Amino acid sequence: MLRTPICLVVILLNNAISNAQSASDSISEVVPLPVAVYYQTLGEQSPLYNAREYVDYTSTINFGHPFYNTTEFVKASILFDGMYFENVMILYDIIKDKVILQHYNKLFRLDLPVTKIQEFTMLDHHFIRMLPDSNRVLEEGFYDKIYQGKTPVYVKRRKLIRIERTGNEINNVVDEKDIFYILKQGVYYPVKNLSALLHVLSSRKDQIRQHLKKNGVKYRKQPEKAVTMAVELYDR
Repeated sequence: MLRTPICLVVILLNNAISNAQSASDSISEVVPLPVAVYYQTLGEQSPLYNAREYVDYTSTINFGHPFYNTTEFVKASILFDGMYFENVMILYDIIKDKVILQHYNKLFRLDLPVTKIQEFTMLDHHFIRMLPDSNRVLEEGFYDKIYQGKTPVYVKRRKLIRIERTGNEINNVVDEKDIFYILKQGVYYPVKNLSALLHVLSSRKDQIRQHLKKNGVKYRKQPEKAVTMAVELYDR
């Protein structure tokens, strides 16, 4: 009984998304509310739960964890295969760049297919799945859009497992390092340090340097704050 309505809604939704993608970076902005509500009512029959089980490897890690900000499931909204869902419980595995869903019955975890995820929002951070750009600066994966202005800023959250040897002891340790990307006039620029940041925003680099110094913000200690403050000043 549900097949015809679902197909019809998917077609309408896909048309809306296609028409609005050029005008908005956030696909969820164009998802009609009735569609979101419709898919929210599917419960255990939701397409979200048609995924394979997540293989948990956290027991192999001695220090740290692979997830973004928390090891506990948190409420999120997600645009999955053209369908918008709210209040779903997820974790974001940064090491494997995967979104992990808590199953409806809460008995196990699901590994959502990344190719079907357009975007998701968790802990007030908006992650967008992006493909490599024409200059091959970006890699395929999820990027956290931390600044929405005229010159947008994205962050690739990264975690890697490092083997640490101390005497006869061997431990798996998680290291974390974010890489920032500034989208300026249609071109993505990687920013890994203050010099790179000032180079991208060179027309106002002296003002930016003074602005950061005045506010006591050092790139090495607060890179995310330094980048967003610099770009906000640049856009003004």
